[in-house]
Amino acid sequence: RDRAGNVSAPVLITARVDDVTAPSISLPRPPRSTGPIAVRGSIKLTTLDDASGIASITATFRGRAVRVAGGSIDVSTVREGTGSLVVRAIDGAGNANEVTMKIVVDRTAPKLRALSTNVYGGSVALSWHDSVSGVKSAPRRATLPRFGANELALTAVDAHGNRVTVRRTVYRHLSLARPELNRVSGAIAPSTSRSAINGSLAFICHCAPWYAHTDD
Repeated sequence: RDRAGNVSAPVLITARVDDVTAPSISLPRPPRSTGPIAVRGSIKLTTLDDASGIASITATFRGRAVRVAGGSIDVSTVREGTGSLVVRAIDGAGNANEVTMKIVVDRTAPKLRALSTNVYGGSVALSWHDSVSGVKSAPRRATLPRFGANELALTAVDAHGNRVTVRRTVYRHLSLARPELNRVSGAIAPSTSRSAINGSLAFICHCAPWYAHTDD
């Protein structure tokens, strides 16, 4: 508008605002957690860019590319163990951001080592193994309440919550002892000759019964 009151027609001006801000990347971390984050199959991922939008997202674990889709990173096919997860996001203006987080991929529950299935006592020792995170809770000995077949259900959990229940049949036998001969009467002459034995001997044989089991 000039001093005489004349008003000009509207003019459209196009201005470009350069996007110089990289996308934000967020990975979940439990409160007060300082060590590697345990992951079984996938980990949630959140990215944000209000200016030009997200153009691409890539991720690697131990230097190998892993799949990113639907707001999560898939590590279900990688080898178990601890390593660095690296996530990189690029927006529409070419700004890039990268986040690295230590994770441990653990999908496997503890395993029961070789277990003796034929025992002579009232219990059997158990040994468990977990090479990734270690065994958190598991029975170390199982009671065998009856002679013959004992059906056992043994549950173990590792440090990352992977749980397994192992079922085994263990056979409990009576102790297999050598017969004992107890002399109760008689006398033997002090001679090495059989013909020199004078008198008679009476013996009682103590033989423990034995429960026998064979696999067909």
